[in-house]
Amino acid sequence: MLITELCPWSSFVQRYGRCRRKRTENTVQIHWLDYQQEWKTRPYDATECEATRDRSVQLPDASLHKLAEIPLPKLDLPSYQLTKRDVKTFFCTHPKNRDTIYTISQYVRDPTAFTVAVVWSIEPPKSLPHQKFTCPVSTQELKNFCKSYGVIPRVWGEETWENKEPKHGDVVWLPLAAGGYSQERGWIANPDDKCQAYSLEVELEYNDPLFPYALSLGIHLQDTEAALREVIPYLQMLKIPERLIEEICRCARWHD
Repeated sequence: MLITELCPWSSFVQRYGRCRRKRTENTVQIHWLDYQQEWKTRPYDATECEATRDRSVQLPDASLHKLAEIPLPKLDLPSYQLTKRDVKTFFCTHPKNRDTIYTISQYVRDPTAFTVAVVWSIEPPKSLPHQKFTCPVSTQELKNFCKSYGVIPRVWGEETWENKEPKHGDVVWLPLAAGGYSQERGWIANPDDKCQAYSLEVELEYNDPLFPYALSLGIHLQDTEAALREVIPYLQMLKIPERLIEEICRCARWHD
């Protein structure tokens, strides 16, 4: 069962998808809560939530067929021009020339939604903490918080914490005394709210098991393409053009 409030359509569809993540045959109930007059839509825009409501009432169910029939919203998001240098960097496979830090996020995501993962503790952890112990925070909000209250953040580098400005996607450590986190509401940027000290030890079940043997890149890429081709009938049901389906398969074949 999924119970959710209204949010932008893209996030709404993603939440629908989680109901079928395990691919079971069980019937899933989806309940969405309409905003009442006194409710606030934050952190989302009210207009986007109202548009989601209008789309949701048209859905008899949340199947891919029905979702594909709903027109996508027209969003006026800030964008960046893709340069020739960017394209070369994205597709460079030479170990000495490729930039592993380079990201396409600014070209495919809303820049105002970029976040960092923040962890609080008395002393910086000796290793990168598991994501279950981190809290997503708007990159700009964190920068403003640290500047306003004189907090010095540390960003996880290759093997240790570094004193540098956080960028989206970074894992950031803040001292427990810096505050900013409420036990009830999460990140609220209030230095008077201090989170309680907690263990950063990861239980064994959170560690992914090691692959039992070495797998060559070629076999891995073939397996990826083969797995994608198994779902081609579903892509065809969504009326995706054959040319585009082949392009997707080609991307799977060369994704690494």
